Amino acid sequence: MDLNVTNWILIIDFSPILIMGRRFHFLTFNKRTMNTVERPTAQHDQLHSEIDFVAKTRQTNKSKLYFLVRLKEIMEQRAESMKKEIIRLNAENEQLIEKYYKLSDELKSV
Repeated sequence: MDLNVTNWILIIDFSPILIMGRRFHFLTFNKRTMNTVERPTAQHDQLHSEIDFVAKTRQTNKSKLYFLVRLKEIMEQRAESMKKEIIRLNAENEQLIEKYYKLSDELKSV
């Protein structure tokens, strides 16, 4: 029987050690002979780099999420300070309107 790609499958040990990223256990399993052989280091390196890429992408997404949450907090703080400023300006505007009416009444009486 000819050994082609369909005769080989990859078995990955999803142990906590693998998830923690400290040590990886990759085996190639030959269905015909029932033997397991460790994969070459070049393939290990490629798999390591792919796993590192996924980890960095997750970290980047966490950073983006943190940035968006922080931006939301800042915008809420600015909105609150703008509300206070609007209330202050409205009060100042009412005082100026009262002053205007007083002065216009004084001018009418003169």
